Amino acid sequence: MNQSQPQPMLKASKSADQDVFSILLCACLVLFLVLPHQCPAQEAAAPPEEPIPETRITALEQELEQGARGKSAVQVRVAFKSVARQASALLEASPEAPNRYAVLAVLFRCQKVLLGMEVTEKNRSALFATCSRLSKAPDEYAEIRLEADLLLSQRDLAEAEATVTQRVKALEAIIEHYRNTSAERRCLTIALQLASQLQASDLEIKIEKRLGKGRFAGDHEI
Repeated sequence: MNQSQPQPMLKASKSADQDVFSILLCACLVLFLVLPHQCPAQEAAAPPEEPIPETRITALEQELEQGARGKSAVQVRVAFKSVARQASALLEASPEAPNRYAVLAVLFRCQKVLLGMEVTEKNRSALFATCSRLSKAPDEYAEIRLEADLLLSQRDLAEAEATVTQRVKALEAIIEHYRNTSAERRCLTIALQLASQLQASDLEIKIEKRLGKGRFAGDHEI
């Protein structure tokens, strides 16, 4: 008899062993995905950062208001640069503070004025960096976030040499982003002006309808 011929029972046994191994492997993978297991990152998670003291934020806002009343452009610039440095220092010390967006708002106001007084690439970059940080603010800070979002959108559209159609779509996206927020009315009012500039009559009509009904109906401030 030829001993080199394969044995059917041996082959069947090997096949069965492979099937069992595959089943066990799949079971292990499923259990690994389903069963809870600790993550090293979670174990090492740092405690939430403390809020920036409200007294510090109020002091910055007061100093900003006082600086805006400077008797000369030089005084205003010096005052705003001082407030901007203080705000930046607070943010550097507490980058994840839950109320950091209030400080970012102060910094944003300073940087807008400073860019208007000194149109430099440094000032422009600083302003848009702050806009990017403000754009991540939750709806609680919608009023603060709105202008930052609009500036970022206008910059991106300009750099992309966007068409009127693309600009209208971007504006519609911002309008929807601020639906049912505290900044919705202001957003619609600004969007109406921008739509008029773009001669987007269809969008103008939609905005006017939203401003004329619902919770904005009869609002004489619009």
